[in-house]
Order: sequence, then C-alpha cells, then structure tokens
Amino acid sequence: MKRALAVLGALLLLFVFGAPAQAATAIYYASDGNSYGWCAGYGPEKSESCAKDQCVQNNGKDCKLAVECSTGYGATAFAAGSIEGFGASCGMSDAFWARIVALDECIEASKTLCWTDSAFDARGNAQSKAANHRFDVVYYIQTMLQVRNYKPGSTDGQIGGQTIAAVKQLQADLGRDQTGVLDDELVDRLYDAIDGGPQLAVVVKRDFLDPKANEIGDAGFGSANNAPTTTYTQQLVDGPADRRLLAVAAMLATAGTKCAVPAVDAEVLGDPANETWNINCGDSWYTLVMSGGTRTIATGKSIVTTGDDKGDATTDDIGSKQATGKGTSTDNDNVTPPSDDTSTDGDRDVTAIHH
Repeated sequence: MKRALAVLGALLLLFVFGAPAQAATAIYYASDGNSYGWCAGYGPEKSESCAKDQCVQNNGKDCKLAVECSTGYGATAFAAGSIEGFGASCGMSDAFWARIVALDECIEASKTLCWTDSAFDARGNAQSKAANHRFDVVYYIQTMLQVRNYKPGSTDGQIGGQTIAAVKQLQADLGRDQTGVLDDELVDRLYDAIDGGPQLAVVVKRDFLDPKANEIGDAGFGSANNAPTTTYTQQLVDGPADRRLLAVAAMLATAGTKCAVPAVDAEVLGDPANETWNINCGDSWYTLVMSGGTRTIATGKSIVTTGDDKGDATTDDIGSKQATGKGTSTDNDNVTPPSDDTSTDGDRDVTAIHH
C-alpha cells in the first residue's frame, strides 16, 4: 500500500511540475578573440546561456554555438603558438574520443599542433590540465611514430610495451639516451620529422576525421583565423636557426640516415616552395627533398644549376634513397644526387631504404 502511494505521489508531482528538463552540454566560440565557453549538466536553454556568458567573459566577440549535445563527454583544444585555432567536441563516449575529436578538428583547421584546454563529462566534471597534457603527449607521439613507421602499437593514449620500444628506437636514432620516456621534446622532434603542421593536418584528416565523418557528424567543430599557408620549409626558414637545425636533422635521422641532432648547418636549395635542403651533419652533407611526408635523400651537397627562376636542383640521373611515411607515395623525378662537378662529401652510391 505504501509503495503504491509513493508511485502515485511521484506521478502527481510529474503532472503538477512536469518532467525534469534533459541535461545538455553547450560550447560557444568566438573567432574574434579566439575565445570560448562551455557549460554542462543544465537544461538546454540554461547550458546555452551559461556557455555564451562564459565565452563573452573570456573576451569573445560575437560568440556563437559551436557544438551541443545531451549526453557524453566534451572537450576543447587551442592551437599552439600564435595561431588562433580552436577545436571542440561534444557527445563522445568517453574522454579519450572527446579529446581526439577536439584535437584533430583543431589541427585540421589550424595546420599546427593543438593542445587540449578542457575535457569534461555531461555533469560538468572536468579533467585536470595535467591529465589533458599527458594524454596529448602520448597521443601525438603514438600518431607520429606510426607516420614514421616506428610501430608503437595502437594509438590509444596508453603507454604500453610497444610504444616504449618504439620511443627507445626513436631516441637511439636521434642520438638521445634510450629512456623510453615520452615528453614534449619528443613531440617536437616527431613534429619536425613528419614535416610539421601541414603534413600533420593531412594525416589526421586522412586517418581519422574522414573515415569517422559519419560518426562525428555535427559533434566536432574546428576553426582558425590565421592558419599558415606556406610549406613547412618556409616556416623553418622564417623561424629561429636553432629550431631549423634540430628540425632538418630529425627529418634525416628518422629516415634511416645518420645525422647528429641538431645538424651543423642547413640551407635551402633554391625556392623554399620546392622544399629542398642541403644539410651538413658534421661528417657529411646530404640533400633532402620533402614532399607530402615523403623523403628523397641523396649523399652530398647539391647546387642550383638551372637558369630559370624556379630554383630547381639539377644533377645527373643517379638514384637517390627514399624514406616514405605511412600512406605516402614517392616521386623522385626532380631531385637526384649531386653531379660530378658538384662539391660533395661522402659516398654518392645510395640505395632505396625504408625505416
């Protein structure tokens, strides 16, 4: 009898006050100011109002709804450095997928590394900044190790035996102590090794965003105001010399070529748009051509011998060694090892290699 009365009482309350509003998560974003706000655990209208207010308080101008969901996990990410880029996700099954969608949406839009700013569940319980950063470091290292064919196992954000073994091999190739520790410095060297943000954006779009487009639907969002449009070579030329020497040496070292990191010297051969480098590794010079994640490497130092404005390197037709990343193809028509009248160091007899 008491149970029946309790059920009757609950039904009466629903009749008088109505059913409770379904909880919702909302993320608002303003490209002008690169600011956002999020709220979770309220009804749809209150979550939207709360998130918009947060966006405005964070100096956002013209804050607009980016993503909204009624359940699941959400995350946000900002582009690194001076790039005003942003990514967001909502309604994901767990924090792992929420972070990955937000990161990859941000990367694809910004053409650079992005870092998780927040990750939270449908009740508004947020992950710590430290936990977000640890996840990002592991995810990036696993993803980029795969691109350079180091075989870290699954890209799952977990540090397992295969990941540690792959990291130790990378550290050996870079001339570092083989600690197996995943850190920000390894992220930077792998970022250089895959040709930076332009190629990373291609990888995440090809390997994740496009295959899972139907699953993500409107639950992912990415935006950038000033994404770079130049090649990674041009970005390195425009940047500090010490970073440039670290970057080009990492490109060679992860392609199976012995090169001290950082390199001794590096110079662009002709137009930076051609992405061709002469690199001094101390014991020898190498010519490196970057093309969509593919390396063409020749022993010795090349020179520009054409008379046109393109600055193409022309040499005699001898094969060069190639190291390709995941899912890439090699076109070796335009770059070959140095010709006989070019000053070289080292052996010109090179063969195809794959790391």
